[in-house]
Amino acid sequence: MILGAGWAGKGAPTALGSFQKHVRFFADDPRWNGFAGVQMADEPRDPVEMAQYRQQRDWLVETYPHLLVAVCEAAGDYEKIEQQIVAIRPDAIFYQWYHSLWKVGLEDIWFIRHNEEMSNLCKKHDVSFWITRLTGRERQSDSEYRASTFPSLAYGCRGFIDWYYDGGLNATKANWPGRS
Repeated sequence: MILGAGWAGKGAPTALGSFQKHVRFFADDPRWNGFAGVQMADEPRDPVEMAQYRQQRDWLVETYPHLLVAVCEAAGDYEKIEQQIVAIRPDAIFYQWYHSLWKVGLEDIWFIRHNEEMSNLCKKHDVSFWITRLTGRERQSDSEYRASTFPSLAYGCRGFIDWYYDGGLNATKANWPGRS
């Protein structure tokens, strides 16, 4: 999966042109034969940007119908998230829950409540519900990893993205949690 990077000035004069160039780089090169989809945006809120993402999404679905079209979201303002789903029409929402940043306790209850809200919203709009798990700065214990997996499955999660944030730490196989 890639981040769409559909912004004007990133290799093309328009957001759509930039997006198309970026996607074609991966989709048309046999070295990237595992290319499976595009995350259109990370928590989009601006209506103008959402309209651009919808244009990019429509082109992507028409040109590469086999690719997953997704948007990444955090729990919160479900009215805004619903507006985004209606405006962009992604195949999936990657709901961010970075369990390894928190200690087990009240945050887990918070997560379960929001997990249910996001799941219901996705069901309402026939959008696949996924969880983005942070697997990184420090290795999660197996129990923490399971704690971010099984409640999600109970609420209808259809897939997982295991995300590793390097932030200049030069990730290597030695410090990668080893999950994919």
